[in-house]
Amino acid sequence: MLKLTKKAKIEDSLKLNLNVFEEKRSIKKIGKKVLIHKKRDTKLSRIVSFDPDLCVRCGRCEEICDLISIKYGFDEKCYVCGLCADVCLYNAIKLYEGGKRVRCVKPIAKIVFEEDFCKGDECNGECVRACPRNAVSKSFKASFIEELCFYCKRCEKACEHDAIEIVKPLSGIVEIDKNLCDECAKCYYVCPSKAITPNFEVVIEYCIFCGLCVKVCDRNAVKMNVKLNFEVEEVPWKNSRIEALKRLGLI
Repeated sequence: MLKLTKKAKIEDSLKLNLNVFEEKRSIKKIGKKVLIHKKRDTKLSRIVSFDPDLCVRCGRCEEICDLISIKYGFDEKCYVCGLCADVCLYNAIKLYEGGKRVRCVKPIAKIVFEEDFCKGDECNGECVRACPRNAVSKSFKASFIEELCFYCKRCEKACEHDAIEIVKPLSGIVEIDKNLCDECAKCYYVCPSKAITPNFEVVIEYCIFCGLCVKVCDRNAVKMNVKLNFEVEEVPWKNSRIEALKRLGLI
């Protein structure tokens, strides 16, 4: 069972830099969002933006950036290629070109909401309470902010009227080897979607495959195999994006 008394010690000892971007908040703020870098060329203006409130600290952006610009906050080495925005599956990093968001790699993910099935005026809003990211709200009917959604399926499972279907961008397997696990609970506390139970079982339907549980496990007890469901725009740099996804093990 989960050793709850260890929580404070676990949070202090995590070997993850959860505050990589915090010092960059002072660069320039647009509402809650941080404008990290901006570059103009003769034809289009490109902007990379980062929202720390949406970041789940999966680290894929840092793994993929050859210049290590992301780790240090999109510094002057960054030439706004947009690779980090393509591998960010949680909408924390976005690339804009000419004022429009652009992606070469488009994850196949969506919220399918059958409004006619929703009994928002009769139910207790279980979908709202189930969402770990405040992406669901309810007045008369449920409504969604898809940019906040990381497709954990909790709202879908909470809805008793089958009004919600979540299509995930990632699929795969996450397993915890009980023979190696010492129940330190690091994986439990870092899981953004609370897909890991106090008994150290993984509810795969709730998993968003961020890989944090793998990163924090000192005993290599957590194993993850994941596949990205995606579409690729026909652009000249398409092949480099495919190679990047292969390097991350997503395809």
